[in-house]
Amino acid sequence: MKLYKRLFFLIIITCLGLFVLRYIATLAIVYKGKNIAENGSLMLQIYACKDVLAQRLSDKKNRLIVISGSNGLYGINNTILEQETGLPVINMATHAGLPLDYLMARSLKYVKSGDIVVLPLEFAYYGRPKFEEWEMQSLFYWGKSFLRDLPLWQSFEYLIRVPTEVFRKQMKSKTLPTEDEWIKAGQCDFSKQIKFTQIGQEYLQKDGTYLSGDKNIYNKLNGYGLSTTEFRLKQIAEYKRLIESKGAKFFLTYPALLENEAFNLKDENIQRSIKFFEEKLSKFGLILNCSPENSYFERKYFYDTEYHLTNEGAVKRSKNLGKCLRKTFSLTPQRLLEEETIFLNVISGFYANEGFGRWSEGTTSIIRLYFNSENKVKLKFDVFPFLSRQQPKLQTKIFIGKELIATWNFEQGKQFPNTVIDIPKKFIKKDKFIDLEFHYSNNKSPQELELSNDNRILNLGFKSVTIIGSSESE
Repeated sequence: MKLYKRLFFLIIITCLGLFVLRYIATLAIVYKGKNIAENGSLMLQIYACKDVLAQRLSDKKNRLIVISGSNGLYGINNTILEQETGLPVINMATHAGLPLDYLMARSLKYVKSGDIVVLPLEFAYYGRPKFEEWEMQSLFYWGKSFLRDLPLWQSFEYLIRVPTEVFRKQMKSKTLPTEDEWIKAGQCDFSKQIKFTQIGQEYLQKDGTYLSGDKNIYNKLNGYGLSTTEFRLKQIAEYKRLIESKGAKFFLTYPALLENEAFNLKDENIQRSIKFFEEKLSKFGLILNCSPENSYFERKYFYDTEYHLTNEGAVKRSKNLGKCLRKTFSLTPQRLLEEETIFLNVISGFYANEGFGRWSEGTTSIIRLYFNSENKVKLKFDVFPFLSRQQPKLQTKIFIGKELIATWNFEQGKQFPNTVIDIPKKFIKKDKFIDLEFHYSNNKSPQELELSNDNRILNLGFKSVTIIGSSESE
């Protein structure tokens, strides 16, 4: 009998010893381990650059802060949302494989009184168990700083659940740079024209918008799980309380939704499921703002998953979201184009808004126009050139693709050209977009011309764009 007791005791001690060794190994990964990830350094790069962009808006009042997984990364166009609401946007959406605690920790540090915090959370966030292996794996790939900052008792809950796969990859993967190293290396210097080397950075624009694909490549039938757990609803309700305690407003809304046979909003069963889902949330003081139709789009507007919108889909969704926010909070839009038949997105080659509008940046600027009809369009650009005695002329050529559609010649002391662009009908297709490329002849800054300390390359100041003529398509 004593032998059995000793054997049992030995087994217990061995198990405890192995547990302690595994815990110590986990601590080593968190505090000294290298950064690893299945998708390279995608999340590290995105978060590093999003932090840079968010800090630039730290002194602004009354901002929109978007927090979610990738449906907010691929499906929110910040420029359009700003135009629709008149508020600057900090988009902290990244990846639904990360725990909500982590997403909130990365974002809450920017929340202050007067902000509106918009959460188009993926449905999985409402029904996941407290600790899910996929979340834990992503957290140990990309969230070590979060684990280090937690109180010891709280981090212990995460640390004892590190998946075995993480240990294996820790041994085999190459070391990736830290977020600070990405920033120091200039990877997030949005004042320059950046060509990023990794997938994540290449598509993150200086306005915080993440460009995805332009065509649908996702053909699966997908419904959306509308399950909930009490733990998750309490967790979201607690974040609502925390956000409101900062003097900010909490705005929960629907994620991007793919119209398909498995999820049709006209189906009575789907309608009942959504109503029941909303009722469960309401018991915890959580209200889903905007109708689900605001986020519900045809397959052609989805890129590579049931949550990832194409660039066109992101614009449409952002317009709908902006209208809902305007109505809820009585906001005033600041659109460059007021017409509903056409709307504009600044893509590249512009400095930040300066009150009057935006200065062009560098030698090329790109403005993307989206069309909701096939009407003919003429656009009047209210612009003014940067001219001086040292640089008295400026030529601007406007292209659609390789086709030259207009040339503006500005000269100091002479009448400025007519800055109207007649968009050729062949380029206008409903629910499609075109890119207007503005190519400039000058490339010297005021500093180089010894006019001021401004080292930016300025060519045209863009004040507004107006539709001055449109007619029904023939």
